[in-house]
This record gives sequence, C-alpha cells and structure tokens, in this order.
Amino acid sequence: MKRLFALLAALLLLTASAAALEPVKRPISNGGYTHYAIDGDGTLWSWGDSFHGGITAEVDPVLWEDAVPEVKHAVYAESGFLAGFAVDRDGVLWGWGSDFQGKLCGQSGRQGAVRLMDHVVSVHDMTECVVALKDDGTLWTWGGYDSETKTFRMPEQIMDQVRAFWGNYIQLESGTWVERRSAEDGETLLLPVAVNAAEVSYDYAADALLMLGENGGLYRAVRKGDWYGTPELLLENVVCFHGGLGPTAVTVEGTLWSWGRGRPAILKDGAPDSEDAYNGDLPDKELAVPVKIMEGVRYAEATEDCTLAILEDGSLWELPSAYHVSIQEEYPQDRFPEVRTECRKLMEQAGEVSWMEIDPNAPAPELLEMPDALREKPEAETEAPVETPREEPAETPAAEEISLSATERGPVLWAALAVSLLPLAAAVCFQWKKRR
Repeated sequence: MKRLFALLAALLLLTASAAALEPVKRPISNGGYTHYAIDGDGTLWSWGDSFHGGITAEVDPVLWEDAVPEVKHAVYAESGFLAGFAVDRDGVLWGWGSDFQGKLCGQSGRQGAVRLMDHVVSVHDMTECVVALKDDGTLWTWGGYDSETKTFRMPEQIMDQVRAFWGNYIQLESGTWVERRSAEDGETLLLPVAVNAAEVSYDYAADALLMLGENGGLYRAVRKGDWYGTPELLLENVVCFHGGLGPTAVTVEGTLWSWGRGRPAILKDGAPDSEDAYNGDLPDKELAVPVKIMEGVRYAEATEDCTLAILEDGSLWELPSAYHVSIQEEYPQDRFPEVRTECRKLMEQAGEVSWMEIDPNAPAPELLEMPDALREKPEAETEAPVETPREEPAETPAAEEISLSATERGPVLWAALAVSLLPLAAAVCFQWKKRR
C-alpha cells in the first residue's frame, strides 16, 4: 500500500511539473525613452532616460556607450516609466528604480535590483500596478494605493488557471482570452473576448485589439464603443509581434512590418529610404496601415525615439524612428543627444526570443460577441405616476347658500356698507363731544 501511495505521489508531481508554464523569452524592451536589452550571456543592459528611475545611474541621459548592467542571467525584460523588471533563468523576478506606488514592494531599487518574486514566467508594468504570471498558472498583482488600508498594495493572487497574459488581456487554460475591466461599482469583470488566439496585444495607433492566430494570421479589431468591431486580417505568416504606439510584426520569412506614429523608418540598403511617405501630420487612420521596414529580422520593438531589432544572425540593432527622420532638418536633436537618424549595431549577440510555431490548419482567431454585462440595458418601463389624493380638511358646517337677484343685491350691499361705517361714525361723534 505504501508503494502504491508513493507511486501516486510521484505521478502527481510529474503531472504538476509537466503542467508548469514555460518561461517567456523577451530579450528587448522599449519604454518611452528607456531601453533594455539582454545580451548573449544573459546580462540585461539599460540606457536612455534615467531621470524617472528606470536606470540605476547618477547621470541623465545614459548613452549606449555607458549602458548600465542591471541583472545577470536574464531571459525576460520589461521596461517601465519609473522602474524596470527582469525575470532570470531561474524564474526570479527582479526590479529596480523607483518604488513609486509600491511597485518594488516597499524596497529601494535606486542602487540596484531587488528580489520581488520567484517562479515567474512573465511580467507587465501597468500604469498603477505590476502584474506577474507564475509558472503554476497563478496571476499576481501589487502596487497602487489602497484607500482602505492607506498603504500600497502588496503582492496578492488574483487568478489561477492562467496560460498567458498581456496587460488586462488574460488567456485561461481553456484557451479563451478574457479582458479584465472595472465596473462602475468597483467590481472586477472578466469579459470573454476571443478564442483561437495564441497571443494578443493592443494597437494604440489604431485603438484596436491585436490577435495572433496559431495559423500565423495577425488580426486587428478596432474598438467601437464598449466593444470591438469585426476583425480584419493585417498580415499572414506572423511568428511574433508587439503592440504599442508603433506596433511591429515579424513574418516567418524574417520580414519586419510596422505602422503607427512610433514606427521605424523604412530602410533601403541599411539606411532610411528617402521615398518613405511617413508624415506625422496624417490622421491616425492613415498611419495605421502596415508598411514593410526591412528583411532579415527575428524580433523588434518600437518606441518614440528608436526601434530595437534582433536580426536573424542574433545581432542587436537600433533602427531610426520615422518621425525623427522626417523632422531631422528642422529639429536635429529631440529629447536626447543619442537620438539618431541612422542604423547602428549595438550587440553582436542578443538573448533568445520566443517564437510561435505556425500551424497552417489551425482556425483563425475569433472575436466573441459583446458580453451581456456591457450591453445597454433597456430602460425599465415606467408606469404613469399614481396621484395620491390629498387629504381634505375636516368638513365644517357650510354656510347657507344665498342666491339673490340683481335688484335684491343692491339694498343688501348698502346695508352692509352702513354697518361697516358705524364704528367710524361713533368715533367721530365721541371726539366732537369731547371738544365741546
């Protein structure tokens, strides 16, 4: 019997370990003007804007030549505005920079990275909080002010049976993606949004949901009111993509596509193409059309001042922003002196990237209908207000009604007038007698 129990326990452990989520490999991250990149040895380097705390440096800005090593043995990078995060090969989550809103769990990260959590596969720095997914499928969050306790929120588990997430979009073990929203009454809603999607992200250039299917099709559903419109196919044979103000997508052939105000310049022979029609004055709708940037790319992320791209040979390059190329004659320099309008090589070997294996027979992503929780409820039929009868005062004996003709009313009126003048006549007579 003991051997049977031992065998069952071993089987349970094997099942649990087999169900553990694989770590996500994301070697580059762009957040505004702060950039992170993991090299082939696993060291995460940071450069750019250090004023807000995303880099542990005394100077601002930090040039690439003076890039700061933040974490060793890293496999996942997440660049925030005030703090940075990384997951190492052992699943340890590290954070550094500012503890604004408790994102570092009350620890000071100004002098270097601090340990935040174990068994983590991915992390996302949101506006007011941090969200992390553990390898057991549990989703955790912390940071942000708690008005009840008047303290910053410490790590707490908010969900389980999660396969993946990006921001407020969460993939359940069933494969369904749900969107986490807050209702007007403060209640948290989990709204089923899509199925058959391997990954999702958000396209801020078009204000739309991006869905990558296992069939390699990248679809976009523009937000309409409280929900999304009909998805449209943007690109085929996509193996990885990233959302934001300048979304990027890489196909299995190694072609880099991008769109939006934050996209990189179109390249020709390794330099910005003079025929690039980018115009920052165009409406967002026209800038939201994908354009081909270059060939030979494995992964890329774009931001306001540059795009970081890992090429097929593993090298890391900085690609110029289409916006900065378009204004270089009028404004030679923007926020930082290192903003460039040409390509430059940063690393010989960057870290590994998680790629999706395309299944041509897989179904396309499907956007689900708007949940009932968001549908406009019909106005309740209002009945005509029932008038409550007023309480009449207690009846008093009614005076006897008198009906007089016109000829009869004359003497009566004169008599009434005479009676009303009697006090006045009496007073006059009294005064007259007194004077005499």
